[in-house]
Amino acid sequence: MIIIAMAAALLMQEEQVLTPEELVETLDTMMGDLTEMSDELEEDDGSESTARSLVRLSETVFENSPFEVFALRDRDDVIARITPAMDALINFEGEHDGDYSLDYAVNAFRNREGQSDEYPFCMAGSPDTIVDEPTTDPDGNVLNIRICSYGRQGEEEGELIGSYIYQINNGIYYVQYRGGVSGTNEAGIRERLVNIEGLIEPLVRHTVIARGEQEPQPALDAE
Repeated sequence: MIIIAMAAALLMQEEQVLTPEELVETLDTMMGDLTEMSDELEEDDGSESTARSLVRLSETVFENSPFEVFALRDRDDVIARITPAMDALINFEGEHDGDYSLDYAVNAFRNREGQSDEYPFCMAGSPDTIVDEPTTDPDGNVLNIRICSYGRQGEEEGELIGSYIYQINNGIYYVQYRGGVSGTNEAGIRERLVNIEGLIEPLVRHTVIARGEQEPQPALDAE
């Protein structure tokens, strides 16, 4: 059995990006969208419906970002590509049975420093960073992609969490897709994590980050 948990966040590192009124309105809109997605998943928690919810979650984050540089292209193609991986994960039968949770989150934000101690961030040269290379989005923008792998103990007794962060950026504008599996059996988590790439990579490959208004970044982010 696998439980699906989704989260969305707009990381506001800088004050006055939105007025308090705008922030409340944005959060209300996002909560409405998330509630609607949750209701739809209760009615149909199949692989395609869940894949569609992951795409809608990404679109919701991008549409409500104060920075008009994020977009997702070819949603139907993304859903079609995600569905088989979701089906494999939901119906996974491995050596280590039990209850596992799929945790999925998408964040879109601006970071001027190229680093952060306040939230998970794939750093250049970090032991957790397993991929760090240039890529191109569907609109031809040159981006950088970093993939980080994490393992940690959860707050609940005996809970283990394995996760990947796919982080793409165009200068100071970033998108993070985070996918993880939590449970009490490390081997069971590892064998299920294999499917995370199939869930997130189609989203990454169809995400657009326009150039927007840029500022010079510190050398740390250019290493």
